[in-house]
Amino acid sequence: MFLIVSFAPAIVVFIMTVVLAFTSRMLQRKLVDRKKMKENQTKSKENMKLIKQYMKEGESKKAELDRLQKENLELQMSMMKGSNKVMMVSLPIFLVFLWALGTIYGGVVFESLFALPKFAGYFPVNLFAAEGWTLTTGYIKAYFFYSLVSSIVMWVLFKAFDTVVARVKERKMEEDAGIQVGQ
Repeated sequence: MFLIVSFAPAIVVFIMTVVLAFTSRMLQRKLVDRKKMKENQTKSKENMKLIKQYMKEGESKKAELDRLQKENLELQMSMMKGSNKVMMVSLPIFLVFLWALGTIYGGVVFESLFALPKFAGYFPVNLFAAEGWTLTTGYIKAYFFYSLVSSIVMWVLFKAFDTVVARVKERKMEEDAGIQVGQ
């Protein structure tokens, strides 16, 4: 515990935020079947188009409309189960993380790694009410902005990784197809 406190608070908060963002992203990848989720989203969009069309036609398509609405509800519930599973696992981790930060840095004002907006009043969501920029911050404000930055960077990195993996698989399939044709 003393070792953690002896480092600069901004660095510790940043590292813990990156670890939390990475853990959250990995939990999403492990607990949610992305292929099934994508299929459900596509099917739901198709159903919504048909539902709109059948609603315009009126009573003639009532039975089909009811069937599509029921199917769409089942798809939505399936997608919600995946999201809830991730939340139920990641929420305790997040709460322990915030408790640890509050225990270590509660009431401590420190210099941020980069300038953060300075807000007027108690409404930090309105970025247009910012009164300039400041380096001094507390752990909650630092966590919020570090989390925002690290989540965006993490999303870009994972997206790039997925793209590279997909291309490698494509090339491997092409090579395998070329070998099979050549034999």
